[in-house]
Amino acid sequence: MNVSTSPQPRFLAGGSAAAWIFWAVLCLTAALFPPAHAHCQGPSGAGLTFQDGLVSARLQDEPLESVLVRIEKEKNIWFKGIEACKGRSVTVEFSDLPIRQAVERILSSTNYCLVFDKGGRLKGVFILGGPSGATSRVPARSGPRRKSLPRRRR
Repeated sequence: MNVSTSPQPRFLAGGSAAAWIFWAVLCLTAALFPPAHAHCQGPSGAGLTFQDGLVSARLQDEPLESVLVRIEKEKNIWFKGIEACKGRSVTVEFSDLPIRQAVERILSSTNYCLVFDKGGRLKGVFILGGPSGATSRVPARSGPRRKSLPRRRR
Protein backbone atom coordinates (compact mmCIF):
# COMPACT_ATOMS: atom_id res chain seq x y z
CA MET A 1 0.00 0.00 0.00
CA ASN A 2 1.51 3.28 -1.11
CA VAL A 3 0.36 6.19 1.07
CA SER A 4 1.61 9.68 0.42
CA THR A 5 2.21 11.79 3.52
CA SER A 6 2.80 14.95 1.52
CA PRO A 7 0.16 17.71 1.93
CA GLN A 8 0.58 18.59 -1.76
CA PRO A 9 -1.70 17.18 -4.44
CA ARG A 10 -0.32 13.95 -5.89
CA PHE A 11 0.42 15.50 -9.31
CA LEU A 12 2.68 18.09 -7.63
CA ALA A 13 4.25 15.72 -5.09
CA GLY A 14 7.12 14.89 -7.38
CA GLY A 15 8.12 18.56 -7.47
CA SER A 16 8.07 18.76 -11.24
CA ALA A 17 8.99 22.28 -12.28
CA ALA A 18 6.71 22.05 -15.32
CA ALA A 19 3.71 21.22 -13.11
CA TRP A 20 4.44 24.16 -10.79
CA ILE A 21 4.82 26.56 -13.72
CA PHE A 22 1.60 25.28 -15.29
CA TRP A 23 -0.41 25.87 -12.10
CA ALA A 24 1.20 29.27 -11.49
CA VAL A 25 0.29 30.40 -15.02
CA LEU A 26 -3.24 29.02 -14.62
CA CYS A 27 -3.77 30.89 -11.33
CA LEU A 28 -2.38 34.14 -12.74
CA THR A 29 -4.58 33.85 -15.82
CA ALA A 30 -7.68 33.31 -13.69
CA ALA A 31 -6.79 36.30 -11.51
CA LEU A 32 -5.99 38.66 -14.38
CA PHE A 33 -8.82 37.65 -16.71
CA PRO A 34 -12.00 37.02 -14.69
CA PRO A 35 -15.14 35.72 -16.42
CA ALA A 36 -16.92 38.25 -18.64
CA HIS A 37 -19.92 38.49 -16.30
CA ALA A 38 -17.73 39.38 -13.32
CA HIS A 39 -16.77 42.84 -14.58
CA CYS A 40 -19.94 44.40 -13.22
CA GLN A 41 -20.14 42.52 -9.92
CA GLY A 42 -19.31 44.06 -6.58
CA PRO A 43 -20.46 46.89 -4.36
CA SER A 44 -20.21 49.60 -7.02
CA GLY A 45 -23.39 48.95 -8.94
CA ALA A 46 -23.15 45.17 -9.00
CA GLY A 47 -25.10 43.37 -11.63
CA LEU A 48 -25.42 46.30 -14.05
CA THR A 49 -24.54 45.88 -17.71
CA PHE A 50 -24.71 48.47 -20.47
CA GLN A 51 -24.73 47.16 -24.03
CA ASP A 52 -25.99 48.59 -27.33
CA GLY A 53 -27.83 51.43 -25.58
CA LEU A 54 -29.71 49.00 -23.33
CA VAL A 55 -29.37 48.28 -19.63
CA SER A 56 -29.67 44.97 -17.81
CA ALA A 57 -29.65 44.62 -14.04
CA ARG A 58 -29.58 41.90 -11.47
CA LEU A 59 -29.40 43.78 -8.18
CA GLN A 60 -29.94 42.23 -4.76
CA ASP A 61 -29.87 44.65 -1.80
CA GLU A 62 -27.34 46.90 -3.54
CA PRO A 63 -26.75 50.42 -2.18
CA LEU A 64 -28.98 52.66 -4.30
CA GLU A 65 -26.48 55.49 -4.20
CA SER A 66 -23.69 53.37 -5.74
CA VAL A 67 -26.03 52.06 -8.45
CA LEU A 68 -26.96 55.62 -9.43
CA VAL A 69 -23.32 56.72 -9.43
CA ARG A 70 -22.52 53.83 -11.78
CA ILE A 71 -25.33 54.87 -14.16
CA GLU A 72 -24.11 58.47 -13.95
CA LYS A 73 -20.61 57.44 -15.05
CA GLU A 74 -21.63 54.95 -17.74
CA LYS A 75 -24.50 56.83 -19.39
CA ASN A 76 -23.55 60.47 -18.68
CA ILE A 77 -26.84 61.16 -16.89
CA TRP A 78 -26.74 63.46 -13.87
CA PHE A 79 -28.54 62.82 -10.59
CA LYS A 80 -29.38 65.70 -8.22
CA GLY A 81 -30.38 64.97 -4.63
CA ILE A 82 -28.57 61.64 -4.63
CA GLU A 83 -27.79 62.11 -0.92
CA ALA A 84 -31.46 61.28 -0.22
CA CYS A 85 -30.58 57.70 -1.24
CA LYS A 86 -27.95 57.17 1.46
CA GLY A 87 -28.64 54.04 3.47
CA ARG A 88 -31.24 52.74 1.00
CA SER A 89 -30.86 49.60 -1.07
CA VAL A 90 -32.44 48.34 -4.26
CA THR A 91 -33.42 44.85 -5.41
CA VAL A 92 -34.47 44.59 -9.05
CA GLU A 93 -33.94 42.33 -12.05
CA PHE A 94 -34.53 43.16 -15.71
CA SER A 95 -32.93 42.65 -19.12
CA ASP A 96 -32.32 44.90 -22.12
CA LEU A 97 -34.34 47.98 -21.19
CA PRO A 98 -33.79 51.48 -22.58
CA ILE A 99 -32.11 53.76 -20.04
CA ARG A 100 -35.32 55.63 -19.21
CA GLN A 101 -37.22 52.46 -18.31
CA ALA A 102 -34.20 51.10 -16.44
CA VAL A 103 -33.95 54.24 -14.28
CA GLU A 104 -37.71 54.15 -13.65
CA ARG A 105 -37.47 50.52 -12.48
CA ILE A 106 -34.46 51.20 -10.25
CA LEU A 107 -36.12 54.27 -8.70
CA SER A 108 -39.60 52.73 -8.51
CA SER A 109 -39.81 53.21 -4.74
CA THR A 110 -38.43 56.76 -4.83
CA ASN A 111 -39.90 60.18 -5.64
CA TYR A 112 -38.07 61.53 -8.68
CA CYS A 113 -38.41 63.77 -11.72
CA LEU A 114 -36.83 62.98 -15.10
CA VAL A 115 -35.24 65.71 -17.25
CA PHE A 116 -35.01 65.34 -21.04
CA ASP A 117 -33.19 67.29 -23.75
CA LYS A 118 -34.91 68.72 -26.84
CA GLY A 119 -34.45 65.42 -28.64
CA GLY A 120 -36.29 63.50 -25.94
CA ARG A 121 -33.19 61.82 -24.48
CA LEU A 122 -32.85 61.42 -20.73
CA LYS A 123 -30.32 63.96 -19.42
CA GLY A 124 -30.83 63.93 -15.67
CA VAL A 125 -32.88 62.97 -12.65
CA PHE A 126 -33.95 65.02 -9.66
CA ILE A 127 -34.37 62.80 -6.61
CA LEU A 128 -37.05 64.48 -4.54
CA GLY A 129 -36.84 62.58 -1.30
CA GLY A 130 -37.45 59.25 0.32
CA PRO A 131 -39.69 56.43 -0.77
CA SER A 132 -42.81 57.33 -2.70
CA GLY A 133 -45.86 57.47 -0.51
CA ALA A 134 -43.76 58.44 2.47
CA THR A 135 -45.39 61.05 4.61
CA SER A 136 -44.10 62.93 7.57
CA ARG A 137 -46.13 63.42 10.70
CA VAL A 138 -46.75 66.85 12.04
CA PRO A 139 -46.99 66.90 15.82
CA ALA A 140 -50.18 68.25 17.33
CA ARG A 141 -49.93 71.73 18.73
CA SER A 142 -49.95 72.08 22.44
CA GLY A 143 -51.29 75.13 24.16
CA PRO A 144 -54.37 77.26 23.69
CA ARG A 145 -56.15 77.32 20.40
CA ARG A 146 -56.14 80.52 18.37
CA LYS A 147 -59.35 82.41 18.35
CA SER A 148 -61.05 82.49 15.01
CA LEU A 149 -62.32 85.72 13.53
CA PRO A 150 -66.06 86.17 13.24
CA ARG A 151 -67.52 85.72 9.77
CA ARG A 152 -68.84 88.71 7.92
CA ARG A 153 -72.51 88.69 7.26
CA ARG A 154 -73.84 90.01 4.03
